[in-house]
Amino acid sequence: MPRIFALVALLALPAAAERISVLPFKGPKAQASHGQVRKALCGTYDCVKPAKGKKESVSAVVTGTVLKKKKKLTLTLEVFTGDEGAAFKRTFPLGSNGRLWPNALAAISKGVKSALANAAEDEEAEASKSEPEEAEEAPSPLAEPSKPDRADAARETLAATSEGSGATSAEASQESPSAAVREVVTPQPEEQPAASDSDESRISERIERGRRSSASWLAFTAGTEALSRELRYVGVQTPNLRNYTAPLYLAPRARLEVHPLRGGFLGGSLEGDFSMAVGTRSRRGSDQVYVPTSASRLDIGGRLHLNPTESFTLSAVAGYRMADFSFGAASDGSTIDGLAAVAYRALRVGGAVELRLTDGLAVFAEGAYLNVTQSGQIATEFFPGASAAGMEATGGVRYSVSSSIDLQASGVFTHYALTFRPEPDSLYIAAGATDRYAGGALTLRYRM
Repeated sequence: MPRIFALVALLALPAAAERISVLPFKGPKAQASHGQVRKALCGTYDCVKPAKGKKESVSAVVTGTVLKKKKKLTLTLEVFTGDEGAAFKRTFPLGSNGRLWPNALAAISKGVKSALANAAEDEEAEASKSEPEEAEEAPSPLAEPSKPDRADAARETLAATSEGSGATSAEASQESPSAAVREVVTPQPEEQPAASDSDESRISERIERGRRSSASWLAFTAGTEALSRELRYVGVQTPNLRNYTAPLYLAPRARLEVHPLRGGFLGGSLEGDFSMAVGTRSRRGSDQVYVPTSASRLDIGGRLHLNPTESFTLSAVAGYRMADFSFGAASDGSTIDGLAAVAYRALRVGGAVELRLTDGLAVFAEGAYLNVTQSGQIATEFFPGASAAGMEATGGVRYSVSSSIDLQASGVFTHYALTFRPEPDSLYIAAGATDRYAGGALTLRYRM
């Protein structure tokens, strides 16, 4: 009831040109979108803040209601320029933080401008109707004096048509018959808002689904990786070293992202990513004795995001990696001789790029350099003093199946290069080794 009273009070007096009032919005997180709308409109129009018991003369009143349905926020915005209902009404999707997307703010500014223009035209039309005799006495410069009956008939046709459409003006009655008829049959701008509204709503929905991490403060990813591993020695001079190949092993994966800085040109996030192989065993050649095998990876770090456009993001990546691949003893207590375990500890730095396409579809790629500081058993027991470095490349596609859930498919390739410096009388002698991992992952990502 107070909202209705304020609306009536604001529109009770004749409206002053370009003065509007943006009333407080209702609903959850309504202050966020209300502040955006005020900032977008009050730079162009003279915004009036209504006071209780005081009447103000304005050209338009803007109201808004935020609704939450299935964890999705929407804003229904209305613009009133008189007492005959809303001159502009549209529903916009909001981000999880209650904020509007830039294209929605542009549509609101355009809608307010159109509503004010239509109201001004209606006032001119009403003013012209109040002086019908003067309009009839004004001679038409294009009328043919020799054919007064034809001009009169045309004016009568114009008047009759205008009574139904409400578009008559004094200037129109002074034009030639052909010009007058053209004015009447020309479609008015407000006859086609539905298609434009529908298109802009679909675009807003696509952008909302597409701007995944930039508007979400927390994201959790779960899925499975399918990987292969190949360890190969080079420059081998002793026969007691064993190469290793794992054609395929599965590793469940979980990832957590926190986005304390988001939603603008500059963003930032913290992340943790963990995967661990399950049910993996290894054997020596054609032996039927299997040894348990464990493989795990943990990445922790952060990202700095640059969003030059709504659909493109560049990121700088920095973090720390712990990646292990080791072997246990068989059920009879035997082990595989000459097979080294690894335990990489590395600083990880790199960059990433993401391109968001239509309908919530995005493609991404990432590259990183691994500055290995430790390598585990292979660099302590097998080749003391060994050094290593690595690189990693990732790429994939992501599709937003809803406003909060993404389906992601990706591929990864990781390469470690190890350099050995054995003594001539060492038990194991080789110049170095390569340790490669390749595969893909299928995951689901939930955003809050």
